[in-house]
Amino acid sequence: MAFYLGLSLLSNVKRELQSREARRILGLLSGRELDPESIGQETGGRPYFTDRPGDFSISHSNRAVAVSLVSQRRIGCDIQYINPRQDHLGVAKKFFFPRELEYIAAAADTAERARRFCILWVLKESFLKLRGLSVLDMLKTPEFVIDDPNPPGKAPLEFQLWHFGKIEDEQYMLALAREKALGDKQTEKVQVRWFSEEALPCISMAEINAVVSPENTVSPKI
Repeated sequence: MAFYLGLSLLSNVKRELQSREARRILGLLSGRELDPESIGQETGGRPYFTDRPGDFSISHSNRAVAVSLVSQRRIGCDIQYINPRQDHLGVAKKFFFPRELEYIAAAADTAERARRFCILWVLKESFLKLRGLSVLDMLKTPEFVIDDPNPPGKAPLEFQLWHFGKIEDEQYMLALAREKALGDKQTEKVQVRWFSEEALPCISMAEINAVVSPENTVSPKI
């Protein structure tokens, strides 16, 4: 099964430029250019292909644009700029669950707090995009419990998490989410491609197999 992630760094953060670059990358990944009728929207606004197979998800933050494409099943993608000046705990209190807040608050310093916040944020956003929900539905996401040794439940999910950037410089966290089919025994290898002259190295990458329990809890090990 084809599984792609396309990335690009832009010279500025104009929304029009971000949208144009996302469509360019999506056309290249899917094999031909997009025309105005190539993309439709589900009732909740989630985009889908009208003229070719596969599923996709698009995200952008600061200068980065990310496009994911898979030939089968649905996918969710989210990228987040790690902003060291953001009020991470203040935002988390509006959107996150108690154990997630504890995970962020236990960080040793501001940089680690920002990293932990972004890990949880992109995991949640990728789940929302997978299901066709919006950020207003953030409290409907699973609770991500870090390093839970006994994750209960069912409905297996696959998350892949990347940390891109340079230490002491611009950094991003990115997550892909997809539902696993019965019989899937291992994580699909994602083909990562940069579509800009400027590219960021991968600081770390994690593959997370999780489950959604009856209590709506995801327990990944990161």
